[in-house]
Amino acid sequence: ANHDFERNAARIFDLLDEAIRVVAENGSDVKILAGGTDLVIAMRDRHIQPKVVVDIKHIPELSPSLVWEGNTVMLSATATM
Repeated sequence: ANHDFERNAARIFDLLDEAIRVVAENGSDVKILAGGTDLVIAMRDRHIQPKVVVDIKHIPELSPSLVWEGNTVMLSATATM
């Protein structure tokens, strides 16, 4: 089994506008990689086979964040646990 498929398949982006453009151009053929666990397992097990994977972990505007508001905690998509 090829366990490097994530690295080989994902396009890594540093600019939000570029990632948005690629997502818009590819529609349902694209998956977004943020944390990655669920997506990577589904790809490994061949449950999904996207044509394009957009890796958003390196986009500054989407950097991990944690916000407390009263009794509510909000995590950004790129926050890891």
